[in-house]
Amino acid sequence: MSRETRIWLVIMLLGAAGLLGRALLTEQGMGREYVRAVPTADNRWVQYDAATYGDYLRAEAAQPGQQAVQLSVPRTIGLWCAAFFTLAIFSFLWGDNPFYKIAESVLVGVSAAYWMVVAFWDVLVPNLIGKIWPGVVQGWAMPGLSGPEAERSLIYVVPL
Repeated sequence: MSRETRIWLVIMLLGAAGLLGRALLTEQGMGREYVRAVPTADNRWVQYDAATYGDYLRAEAAQPGQQAVQLSVPRTIGLWCAAFFTLAIFSFLWGDNPFYKIAESVLVGVSAAYWMVVAFWDVLVPNLIGKIWPGVVQGWAMPGLSGPEAERSLIYVVPL
């Protein structure tokens, strides 16, 4: 390993250790996402809006054990994943490495999965399954399916 590579490795490890230490050892909420529960107009659902650590402290001071402002574990995990993948992509500037390859593979896999889901719901369900079993599709996935595409057509069994 060259001297320059060792220097960059030490710098990156110190930076990562500093970030993790500050996130885990401080009480200021670094690296944590908080949300505020806001009921919808019809009170059937609860929407979660972004909140700050200060909002959480004020809500806890007013009423200990409250549930209106709370830590969001899924958003916190998403924040840390976004930070990791950003640094992994930028690590290509250091040279081709396993972190970059992981980030590149995840990007390709997520993109392929996204387009597969879009194709399923926008093409296959209304244009194939909706023409073979329109009643099932209307009750299960697309209540607004009507008109000529809602007529049962068994000729579409051939492409299936």
